[in-house]
Amino acid sequence: MTNLHWLSYSDAYPDGGHTVTGDVRVLRGISSHGLAARDLLVYLPPCYASNVE
Repeated sequence: MTNLHWLSYSDAYPDGGHTVTGDVRVLRGISSHGLAARDLLVYLPPCYASNVE
């Protein structure tokens, strides 16, 4: 399995000018058969950090 490098939204897009709130993580350059590479954004709810399994 490949080690994935998740970034915070503000680190991935440092130019600002966004209205993102909350914990949004970005995985850069995901590619799939037939699709161009793109970024994957995931929102983590506030309870995520305290709900370890």
